[in-house]
Parts: sequence; structure tokens; C-alpha cells
Amino acid sequence: MSDIIIDANTLRHIGRGNRSAAEALRKMLASGRKVYIATAAYNEVVHGIDPPLNQQYRQLLEDLDIRVPPASRRADMIKPRGDVYADNIQIAADPPRNAPGAMTEYGGRRDPVTGLKSRPGDVFVAAEAKALDAELFTLDDALARRARAQGVRIAPESSIPASPGPEDVMVARQLLRDAAPAARLLSLNGLKASLLAAKAAFKTGLIDAFAAPSLASLIPDVVLAIADKVAVRDAIRRIQTKFIKEGFAKGVAAGVMGWTEEEVKSNLLNRVSHFRVRGLGDAAGTLKLPYILQVAEVYENYAVNIGFLYSSSKSLEWKKAIRDKGFETLRKRGYRFEGGEAMLFEFDFVDKLAFVIHHETDAMVARAIRYR
Repeated sequence: MSDIIIDANTLRHIGRGNRSAAEALRKMLASGRKVYIATAAYNEVVHGIDPPLNQQYRQLLEDLDIRVPPASRRADMIKPRGDVYADNIQIAADPPRNAPGAMTEYGGRRDPVTGLKSRPGDVFVAAEAKALDAELFTLDDALARRARAQGVRIAPESSIPASPGPEDVMVARQLLRDAAPAARLLSLNGLKASLLAAKAAFKTGLIDAFAAPSLASLIPDVVLAIADKVAVRDAIRRIQTKFIKEGFAKGVAAGVMGWTEEEVKSNLLNRVSHFRVRGLGDAAGTLKLPYILQVAEVYENYAVNIGFLYSSSKSLEWKKAIRDKGFETLRKRGYRFEGGEAMLFEFDFVDKLAFVIHHETDAMVARAIRYR
């Protein structure tokens, strides 16, 4: 089977919530075929004009083990690459009748001196796919039509409709979650196991749920191998403390709002982002970002479930007191309760409610956390 070359817009549309494109990419990665990102596409998403977004894309590609094609292979394919460039220039200068047109040669922002766009564009992506005799997976319909006209093989999945709206790399990460290599997956076997572990630990209350054995059992195996260093252990505990507290607050907020277990599972879990873990590693950089994200996510998911179980077990009076206090604080901060009852069952609202009640929930959970 042939290799796959993906375009930048494939990642961007997955980040816009395109589940069909995500499923297609997951199947490609699971099939054993080599999946590369075009060099021009890589430079676009990793070296673009938005450094935080660029870093998130870089990490996502590393986690999925998607890289640019090896330099040796690129060097051996000069002629087919050059043929695409030459044919594209000819089409641009003298377009044949009824032809789909030439591919964009350069894009990006205009150079302030020359007034020209200098970032390698679509033709470089198509030429690399042609040079490797790979299938191009792109959701840019114009690029697909024009590249096919010049002999580039287009993946059938390129017919998936594009998605509108803003892009969010965390959305892409969630949709592509199970496509990551097994060594990077959480030690708990998915969300169902996380809930089962929380229920088992919570049987006798918060003290047992956040006791040292319960917390230690959650650490991914790949992290345990480096956790014996004092600095790394301290970094792990900072991550644990932060995300246990934040997850517990969200779980409590969902419980006092009357959410169901399924609503918690669908809306509150797997919400850790690169932004939220900034500065939480050790000084030597031993605890790499993928591991930091794993630790943060497994503890927040666990704490969300514990917080939900805890608040759901409380009386209606207790829930009302927490809810009323949170609502009052939100009003004082200018929060407008618009959108009707449906708003109360959305992540954004529960996230805000969790934030304003965190002083109460931090006090509840802080007494229970025991690392030793």
C-alpha cells in the first residue's frame, strides 16, 4: 500500500471538530501505512505566526508520530518534484481550456519589502506527494482537483466535507486520542476504568479516595520509570495537586447542578490543554510534555469522578447551599445567565461555577490528599 502525505488543512479541519477526517486519519495510522506530513505543511503549522498554536501542533504531531518524509527520500525524487513545478508554472501561464487551474505557489503574509508572499504553498505539498508516489490527503477541494490533474494521487478520504469555524488543537487531540502509540496512552484503560477506579476508592469516603495508594496507582507506567528523582517526584506532586483540586471542583459543580454520570463522562473529561500545564515540569526537563499531559489528565479525570460522586451523595440542602453561593459570586462578577436551562448543562458554565466555588472544594479535598 502506498504512503500517505497529509496537508496542513487536514489537521486544521480536525481541530475544527471534523470527526470524519479524524476517523480517516486514525484508520490510516492504524493500517501500518507510512503517514507523513508534507514539509511545507509542517512548516506552516509548526513555524507559523501563532507560537502557542505552533507548539501545540508540534506536540500533537510528535504524539501521533507523524513526521516529514525522510531527507534521503526527498533528495532521490528531484525529477518528479520538478516536473510538478514546471507543469504548474506552464498551466499558470497558459491555462488549458476547462482545466481546473494552477496550484498556489506561495502563500502566507506579504513580505513588507518585496510585497510578495514567500511561504511555500500548495504546489510544494502536491509535488512532494508526487515525488514519493504517495496519496495526498487534503480537505482543500481546489488543491485536490488541481493536483489530480497533474498526476498526483489523491486519497479517497479527501472527499470528506471541510468544517467551518475556529480551530482548537485540543479538539484535534481529543478526536485523535486513540491514534497515539500505545506507550503514550494512559495507564488506566480509558474513561470507564477511571470511573470504576473512582467508585471503588470512594466507597469509604474522600480520605481513601485520595490516600497515597489510590493516587500512586494512577501514575502512568512510563512516568514511574523516572519518578524516583526528587525533582521529578516534586513536579509530579505539583501536577497532581493542581489537577486533583481543579477536577474535584468541576465534579462537585456537576453534582450540585444535577448532571448525570453520562453527562460528566461526555463533557467534563479529557479537558487538559498545553496551556494549563505550562511551567509544571521539573527544572531539568526530565518530565517531558507528553508525560506531563498524561499525569494531569489521569488525575483530573479521576478527581472529576470523585467530586461528582461526593456531591451527588450529599443532601439537597447541601447542594443548594453550594449552588446558591456559586451563583451569587458569578452574578457579582457580571456573569449573565443567558441561554435558558440548557446553559446549565454546558461545560463552560460548570467550568465557571467550579472556579468560583474552588475555595470551598479545595478545603474539602486538601485535607484528604496524602502522597506518603
